[in-house]
Amino acid sequence: MYNKSIFLFSVQESIQAKEEYETIIAFGNYQIKYCNTTPMMCAYSEGRELLIYGYAVDVLDGTSEILAEKMLSNTQTIDDVVDFEKHLGGKYLIFYKDGNGTYVIPDATASIPFCYTTEGIPLVCASNSEYIAKQLHIYRDEQLFKIRKSSEISQAMPYDLTVYREVLQLLPNHYFSFNERKAIRFVNFQDKMPVITAKEAAAITAPMIQSILRFYSEKFKLYCPITSGRDSRVVLSFMLSVDDKTETYTINHSTFDKNEPDVLIPIRISNKVNIINNQILEDEPIEQMYLEFDKEFGATGYSKRTLMIANTIYNAYGDGAVINGDIIGQVGKCSLHRDIPEAFISARYFRCKLHNYSKMSLMFLRKWMFSYKKSDEHVNAFDLFSMENRMGRWAAQENIIYAMVGQHYLNIFNSRSIIYPWTRVCRKERKLSKIHIELIRIKYPLLLEVPFEGTRSIFEGIAKMNGFTYYMASFAKYYIQKFQFKRRDDS
Repeated sequence: MYNKSIFLFSVQESIQAKEEYETIIAFGNYQIKYCNTTPMMCAYSEGRELLIYGYAVDVLDGTSEILAEKMLSNTQTIDDVVDFEKHLGGKYLIFYKDGNGTYVIPDATASIPFCYTTEGIPLVCASNSEYIAKQLHIYRDEQLFKIRKSSEISQAMPYDLTVYREVLQLLPNHYFSFNERKAIRFVNFQDKMPVITAKEAAAITAPMIQSILRFYSEKFKLYCPITSGRDSRVVLSFMLSVDDKTETYTINHSTFDKNEPDVLIPIRISNKVNIINNQILEDEPIEQMYLEFDKEFGATGYSKRTLMIANTIYNAYGDGAVINGDIIGQVGKCSLHRDIPEAFISARYFRCKLHNYSKMSLMFLRKWMFSYKKSDEHVNAFDLFSMENRMGRWAAQENIIYAMVGQHYLNIFNSRSIIYPWTRVCRKERKLSKIHIELIRIKYPLLLEVPFEGTRSIFEGIAKMNGFTYYMASFAKYYIQKFQFKRRDDS
């Protein structure tokens, strides 16, 4: 399995002998061991170093091939590099060193996980906390493991926690300082930004989304998953604007019946715009794959359902890259929070959205809230939660499974220059998918002629009536699921 893995790496002062699928490169006083299936771009100048691991493009002018050199020549300090990174898109990590320190900056959603050890033990960083634990013979902390066990394994740990007291994970809107051995928060908006309309936000961001898509289309054969929802429809509109024969697919899960909207609406879409839509069935991994993941994470340390989906996609589309619709749902239509009033922000509410049933998780969510409150950030807490605790942890947790399987699982919205203009649109507009509609109207308006999926149940309809009902429904759903989870756990 590992010969085809992607986006995996480790960083430390001394590294064991590399495997045949790995490369080792010097970075200041450290060495980076990484999969040679993923590119590393390097630039050096007068004692400064800048390395880009993964795939990055300047969304403003489309620069990609000489991007490391361009960044190094246009920056002087870590703050400059952070500011420059705002205009990048893709899936990457930036390693930067100058006379003042050594640093790592993740992409907009930290889609390549970056885990690191805390003070008191040797510094080791890696794309997987389990790798670090095995290298240093660290054992899980029972209190942290209790938090991990208080949710479904497909959900993520709160804030920057892992099950190891000595290992943390870097969140979006933070960079890691090797010298200080800590993550440092940076801000996107130091001043309160004026509100813009969904139409204005779409006009601003559409060319940048197109830059990322064009960049990926030059690297990979692209495939587009489509469902009955809005997020995948936006992705498809951009892909059709580049290739009107874009190949799409829909996973026909074993739980679907013949009237499932996620099956019927993609068929209507493909008929409307005359493209291929493959209905693929779930493909169970072979036993050996499960054994290898059990060895890596422990038998209960990863989502077997996510592995099955990743395996299904890889077996069908492993020759290219799948473009997913994450991010635009999380921020573009506020799918987690809709228009809940900011007065209702609390650690208890965020715990509902984390789907964790332990009391201890509240302590760490309060710690996360304190971290953004003491900064000068003017992005609202709902969007920050979606980016840092949802995309930065939940989505990154999925990404590591896709990476180990070898499937390129990419996103054309992954840039701070795209994401944060959306946060300036009123959430009452965003919850109605107005950014989605405006982007589709710009790129491929014919797709708007196929209706979106409607509300699936009376409960959902009531919950979405307004911000207050959605807030109350979030707590109701949380406690119902908590009861079901505890009952399963006890049985």
